[in-house]
Amino acid sequence: MLIYVRIPEPLKARVDQLVARGLYSDLSVAVTVALENLLLAEEEHPQGQPTKPAVAKPKSKPTQPDPLVEAIRTARKAAGIDDSDNGPTPERPTTLTWTKPPSVPEKLIAPVPADLFSLGQLVPVERWVFGQQNRMLPAKINTRVLVTLVAQRKAEIELFEAASSISDQAALAFGFLNDLDTRFDSGKDDKLTTGFPEPDSDKALSRYANHFAAYESKEGNLTGMLLQWKFAGVKRAKNKTFLLPTQACIDFASLSNPLLDRPVTQKPADKFSSEETAWLLDHVISNVPVEASAFRTILEGLQARCNTPDALDKYVRENAKEKPDVTDAFVSTQRSGAVTRMADIGLVRRQRDGTKVTYEITDLATGWLEKLRAKSSQ
Repeated sequence: MLIYVRIPEPLKARVDQLVARGLYSDLSVAVTVALENLLLAEEEHPQGQPTKPAVAKPKSKPTQPDPLVEAIRTARKAAGIDDSDNGPTPERPTTLTWTKPPSVPEKLIAPVPADLFSLGQLVPVERWVFGQQNRMLPAKINTRVLVTLVAQRKAEIELFEAASSISDQAALAFGFLNDLDTRFDSGKDDKLTTGFPEPDSDKALSRYANHFAAYESKEGNLTGMLLQWKFAGVKRAKNKTFLLPTQACIDFASLSNPLLDRPVTQKPADKFSSEETAWLLDHVISNVPVEASAFRTILEGLQARCNTPDALDKYVRENAKEKPDVTDAFVSTQRSGAVTRMADIGLVRRQRDGTKVTYEITDLATGWLEKLRAKSSQ
């Protein structure tokens, strides 16, 4: 039986956390258990006496040790490596860990949105992806959540609802990633939680939804990482805007990730697998000319030995600024966001000496830049 009910958003978010922890398979099961407990309580008090709310107990099977985790621990112990001080492996949100991709009906897959710029065209810094989108790991989380939402609903989802749901799931991911940061004592540049919203901050949740998921202004302008990276498209109908995944979204979400899909028993070396990194770099050349131009500007600046934040800001202002009233602070924000996204996918390395930071171009970046130049000249 299908029944529509109105659930307050804070209550749904708390139930979503229980689902993410694996206590319930989905919202429907959690609601069913709650109703069963309510009926049981009422049956125990047939004369309408005041009842104390029953505590819902999840119907879950005893947790079994992960065979792969146990095999790794056994091998490390045999090699004389003691994991006893590392604590238990943090629990990953089950909604973000895929054994296989959920199926999305073809009619709910959006075409890759058109772009105002073409590959090889110089994009001014004012039009770069907003610098507050300063990490790439949120893109992985968001693509999986969007695909899951549409696959489960088997229907279009309004943009605001989709962005809010994505932000809620990202807050669950924050807890898991924060456990890893604490466990492995992550440094400033290596923190996995950077960019993700803390669960108890409405401001952080709203910021994440607008910057890393999707946002539509009153004028109908669209922004947000899912849209700017062409992981999502929109459909407008009956004065509503719906957010749909592109095939690129499904393809990227489906690739195995070392943090989400495998046991994390030691400090992560990378946020993405080599397969994911290669896919992202090809995707930028094929579908995201704005990001391709930003990356090219940064890399060519580094090749010109502008390898400090101030020197790179100056290079960007001289080579990619269009409007005369663009402030130095804005250029710095745009440059910083692009550099950190590039660092996440292995194009740039940071070197710290106290408070001083320098940037270094990687071999991967050199090869990618040559490929970009070749594609742009065709």
